[in-house]
Amino acid sequence: MSTARAAGGDFVLLLRFDPAVLHEAAAGWRRLSAAAEEAHQQHRRRVEGPLRGQWRGADADRAFRAMAGTERELDVVRVEAASAALVLETVAERMDQARTNLSNALRRADEWRLPVAEDGTVGLPPLAPADRHDPDARVQRQRDLLLRAQLQQRVDAALAAAREASDRGARALGRLGADVLTQPRLFGTLRECAADARRVAADLGLATPYVPDNRDPARSAAWWHSLTPGEQQDLLALHPELVGRLDGLPATVRDRANRLVLAQRLDALEAGNAKGSGLTYEQWGTRQSGLRALAERLDGGGGSGGPDGEQPLLLLGLDPDGDGRAVVATGDPDTADHTAVLVPGTGTTLNQVPGQLDRIALLRDSAQQAAGPGQRVAVVSWLGYDAPEVDGSVLTTRRAEAGAEDLRRFTGGLRVAGGGHRSHLTVIGHSYGTTAVGAAAAGGAGLQADDIVAVASPGMAAEHAADLHLDPAHVWAGTARDDDVSLATGTTLGPDPTLPAFGARTVGIDTSGHSGYWDPGSESLANQGRIIPRPRPRPRPRPRPRPRPRPRPRPSPCPCPCPCPCPCPCPCPCPCPCPCPCPLIGANPPVPRTPPDPDEPLPVMARSDAESWARELTAYLARSAGATLAPGSSRPFFSPCTGRNGETAGDGRYTLAHHADGTLPAARHPAAVRALRAALERDGFTVTAYRETVDGRPDALLYARHPAGRYFLDVGTGGGTDRLALTVRTRCLLPPAEPS
Repeated sequence: MSTARAAGGDFVLLLRFDPAVLHEAAAGWRRLSAAAEEAHQQHRRRVEGPLRGQWRGADADRAFRAMAGTERELDVVRVEAASAALVLETVAERMDQARTNLSNALRRADEWRLPVAEDGTVGLPPLAPADRHDPDARVQRQRDLLLRAQLQQRVDAALAAAREASDRGARALGRLGADVLTQPRLFGTLRECAADARRVAADLGLATPYVPDNRDPARSAAWWHSLTPGEQQDLLALHPELVGRLDGLPATVRDRANRLVLAQRLDALEAGNAKGSGLTYEQWGTRQSGLRALAERLDGGGGSGGPDGEQPLLLLGLDPDGDGRAVVATGDPDTADHTAVLVPGTGTTLNQVPGQLDRIALLRDSAQQAAGPGQRVAVVSWLGYDAPEVDGSVLTTRRAEAGAEDLRRFTGGLRVAGGGHRSHLTVIGHSYGTTAVGAAAAGGAGLQADDIVAVASPGMAAEHAADLHLDPAHVWAGTARDDDVSLATGTTLGPDPTLPAFGARTVGIDTSGHSGYWDPGSESLANQGRIIPRPRPRPRPRPRPRPRPRPRPRPSPCPCPCPCPCPCPCPCPCPCPCPCPCPLIGANPPVPRTPPDPDEPLPVMARSDAESWARELTAYLARSAGATLAPGSSRPFFSPCTGRNGETAGDGRYTLAHHADGTLPAARHPAAVRALRAALERDGFTVTAYRETVDGRPDALLYARHPAGRYFLDVGTGGGTDRLALTVRTRCLLPPAEPS
């Protein structure tokens, strides 16, 4: 009987259930969570932050420890209240769904004329005496029995779902006790409440919420803006590690998430020990000290010089594992008129981030002085890659290439997060950071930067400034006279970007050593600051002596080895002996000063060899332009050689025009022909015609000839907006004589 009464009570309670009560309670807990976060932010901005910049001594240390405890308690309230709101919302939705299912079952009972008792038992309609002997009535009775069984199953399922939702909710709420506040501990409370949040989700049977994979900033931004404010708040409190890593989200949102991640990770380190963690005690201590130093800088991270007199620090990314990674901005890049991203170099770890924050503060102050009235400046320290140690890893581009996509995604995310507001974006690399910047700028669609600056560069993993998806006039480079990085520049990481052949503009440097480029009051710092708001740094007045760079092999317009017998179809020395000179392309041939002898023998080459050579050359042109050859577009056109009066010889002499289409957005055609022009001129070609635009629209054209080989190249914007037409034209060639 007790079970029946319980079932009857459940039936009545579920019918009378009003989800608005639980939703209202959840909203109250969510308001408490938001209030705790706001109180934490106000405490940091108005109390702890200002005091950290002015108060020193034993009393200050004790006070800051107490303040840290208060902020931890506010974070606990934020997470636990959000967990309570999640429980109540989940239970309300599940109970409401169960009530809806029960109501639908009761409506169906009315349609089928089946009575339902107050304990949820489904009955049968009364049977009249006359129906006992009616065959049709007996058939209907059998049908009613089947319908009653179906209906009873639906009623029981609705009641069972409601009981499960209630039981799961009660178990989850039981985890959210107030003991973390009533029995405070010095460390471990944040770790415990984060664990509570995970256990609550497990009690409710909730999977990890969907979060984009951080491959596309635009997709991440669209997902975030599609959420309700309540959903956003729950994710920030309960899954901050998933939100804080997403490029494309507003900087203030990432900061809110990553600060909580920082507090939780630091609390877990301070409450635990290295045993069983996979870390040595030294590594444990190093990670702990690095996170603590970062937290202290963020807590006291005000500044001056902004239009409103305040310059907050925003934590845009954090990964304490390994050497650690952190991305920190001074100022909000989403609203700044001018934004700079500083990429550090060799040996930079999480523990060096506070020093990087000093640099971006100096950079921002310098840029703010150069900016116009009311202009806002933000500078970001981007340690978002695994910078090489002082070992063999610094001699290769592997670390730079590994972080290239992350840097491209970050700068692309800045563009997305800014929405319709476009900030002037400058990306600055220091030391190996210039290699990382170069690798990122040369790959994919580039960094979407307006200017790129390389200071103390050992090489940018690119052959020319035009390779960086940017007008070389907006690529800047400078190195101090006594910087030892000059010993490595131009060896394994690329040519020296300060040399004229690279194509960048030089920046005046008056500081010494490898780390003095941000010395207060220096011309080195001032010139970087002038680039950030407007690209007008003072050029270096005179070239300085530099160590002679080691010779580097130049890329060839076609692959080796070249086929034998002659003629050699590629400009590198033939690996096999050739009994005759290379008539089309010589190995670094001298440019003739006089017209060629009209009576010289024609070069001998089979049509198949000429076609193969031309195909390789058009592929080289496409690669140099950053285009992709369209499949099936490669087409040879052979024509007979004709004399001045149209006469032809009977020996089969011919010319070849080989055409192919490269696929490249029209907006990138000007940069493509700039890159091609630089590469061809390095390889001894003469450019005879050149243009990038017509009436301001991209409409590229490049004609070039090889003086020794006497063949011609045509490159230009095709009829389609994304088509770059590539053509190779030979001089008159003679096919090999047929054996007699």
